[in-house]
Amino acid sequence: MTQTKKTNDPSHYNLEARIDFGRCPCCETLTPFLFLQKEFYRCATCGEEVKQFVNGVIKYMPVTQNEKTFLMKTDV
Repeated sequence: MTQTKKTNDPSHYNLEARIDFGRCPCCETLTPFLFLQKEFYRCATCGEEVKQFVNGVIKYMPVTQNEKTFLMKTDV
C-alpha cells in the first residue's frame, strides 16, 4: 500500500487574494471588490461580477452574459 504525502506547504497552492476598492455599477456603493481572475472582480456588497477597465481612471462595469459564461467555464 502506497502512502501519499500530505503537505501544509503554502507554496504548494496557487492562490492569489486581492481586494480593490471602487464604486459598484450595480449597487452604486463604494465597496471592496474581491479579485476573481484577470480583470474580473466580485462586489463584496451585492455579489455581482464586474470587469475592471483602466484608462486613465479605474472603472468597474457590469459583466455581460458571455463573460459570466466564460467565468463559469474557467478555473477561478
